[in-house]
Amino acid sequence: MRSRFQVAAAQSRLALVVAARQRGNRLLRHISHVTLEWVDEMPADYLLGAQTAALYISLRYHALHGAYIYDRVNSLAAHHYRQKLLLVEVDVPTPAAALTELAGLALRSGLTLLTASHPREAGRLLETLRVYEHKRPDSIEGPRTADGYAPALTAFLTAVRPVNKADVVALARNVGGVAAIAAASAAELRAVPGMGGRKVDRLYRALHAPFPPQPGGGGGVVGGGGGS
Repeated sequence: MRSRFQVAAAQSRLALVVAARQRGNRLLRHISHVTLEWVDEMPADYLLGAQTAALYISLRYHALHGAYIYDRVNSLAAHHYRQKLLLVEVDVPTPAAALTELAGLALRSGLTLLTASHPREAGRLLETLRVYEHKRPDSIEGPRTADGYAPALTAFLTAVRPVNKADVVALARNVGGVAAIAAASAAELRAVPGMGGRKVDRLYRALHAPFPPQPGGGGGVVGGGGGS
């Protein structure tokens, strides 16, 4: 049974359904090809169609309110959207540690992580995903390359210092992709050539960090994570 939020999105042609908590988010200024439909309460920040939900967080806001996004992810988990996205605005000078944390959260929670370097990029990304909801994948993807997965895997794993590119190659060859590496035990990771104790400890902690304690209220913050 679909929720009323999914129904609202399905019945709104080229409309982006937006939670009221996102009022004031600067990314909304850069959306011009779809209409905005506001909803007072819904678990997602944005609905990009009947079955696609997105949460938004900026790294600057995350640094000040570390438990906020965990509350939001937990709230979204009870709703069975086909696709769940975590849109992260990278607005701090040294984002590696926070991106590693949020990548791990997305991986464990079944969300697809998207990043944007500016509110304009974030807004256009949401708009494009909404417009192309029913398009064929090859109408929006760029040229495919055989090694297209490798750069993404390298960027993800090398965000954990001191893991380097050679370590990524060794991990991929001996363990597998992100899911297999996340499922591996510390002992299995240490068996990979070049993966010493410090590297394994930091990588394992990054992939298995527990959710922080959840505060009582959590609730709606204007801009949904520092968007003002």
